[in-house]
Amino acid sequence: MKNDEKTAIIAKLIYDAYIALPPGYQMVSIERTEGNILDLLDFNWIEYIIKNLVRQNLIEYVGMGINPGKSTNYSVVVMPTFLAWYKEYYENNKSVFNKIKSSYKTNAGINLANINNANKYHFEYSTNILQVGNKQTKFKKDTRKLLLLKLLLKKPSGIYYDEVVDELEGVVTNVATKTKNIYYEAFRGIEISLGKIGVADFLIFDFNQAKINSIYKRASK
Repeated sequence: MKNDEKTAIIAKLIYDAYIALPPGYQMVSIERTEGNILDLLDFNWIEYIIKNLVRQNLIEYVGMGINPGKSTNYSVVVMPTFLAWYKEYYENNKSVFNKIKSSYKTNAGINLANINNANKYHFEYSTNILQVGNKQTKFKKDTRKLLLLKLLLKKPSGIYYDEVVDELEGVVTNVATKTKNIYYEAFRGIEISLGKIGVADFLIFDFNQAKINSIYKRASK
């Protein structure tokens, strides 16, 4: 497979995942699993192409998450420059995109048959492990991220930062502006942790509030 075909595969996976996001979202995850189109590329080439897109200021690389024996997820933040670049790249390389079309899967690694299971989540309090679908990430105890996540799990429809200051007394400063920034960065950290396992849209948050995306539902016991 030629280099331009490899770039086209990754660019299209990122593009399709990005345009499927709700407005305002930038983080996407592409998955390499046995039998999908990304499986045609070895790990070194995937890393090389992603880093090349980073050098062009088209994406930011969040990291790689591995589900042993199952899949590898690559999470990136799509920059505003990416869409214009992709459209131009596509127009200039239509023959390349047509060549890979027959083996390309438009679901960007998502198993649509298991979408209901993929949108279920469960938090195991004894181990501090959050599971979303069949993917898991563990949070360190006694951290700001874990404390805020636990508060949000109690009220997934949303929390306002000003309302939870008392519950986090001693963890953050009581200066309003700084508190909001600290909470925002903590949720940003949670988002990055989830992005590394291929979950890019679990949280919705800004500098005032946070909530769990309504497409995700708590798994029944």
